[in-house]
Amino acid sequence: MTRKDTSRAPDIMAIKQMVRGIDPDVPDESDPGFQAAVLVLAAVSVGPLVNALSDFTGYDEEFVSEIAARMTAAGLWSNNVVCSRHWLKPGAINRVLFMSDVMVAQGLLVAHLAMGHVIYDLSASGRAILDWTTNESAGVDTLQ
Repeated sequence: MTRKDTSRAPDIMAIKQMVRGIDPDVPDESDPGFQAAVLVLAAVSVGPLVNALSDFTGYDEEFVSEIAARMTAAGLWSNNVVCSRHWLKPGAINRVLFMSDVMVAQGLLVAHLAMGHVIYDLSASGRAILDWTTNESAGVDTLQ
């Protein structure tokens, strides 16, 4: 989990450039998928609060609120905490897990936390398609 730390927060242009680096095929900045990715990445720096994200990104508060509701329901965002450890490593972003969180933000996947796992489902049926966990005592990240 990552706590809000704005002392070294990148600006919005840097975040958009990072998203383009993660997904070079993104159509343009008006694409909802691009905007969802920007919000997921920006939340690590500015926190998951709707008004802060809307102010930082310039995105419509209603759109940000929909994304925040999905991320909160999944347990990936809460209060001032963003769960990003599964995709954000020092100096690197796991593209598959980041884009999985973006798909949750868009409502294309459902996710939930269970005993140290982030589990991604195709629907609320509980059919897991991706299961990520951390064995903190061993310092090992595992994708099952």
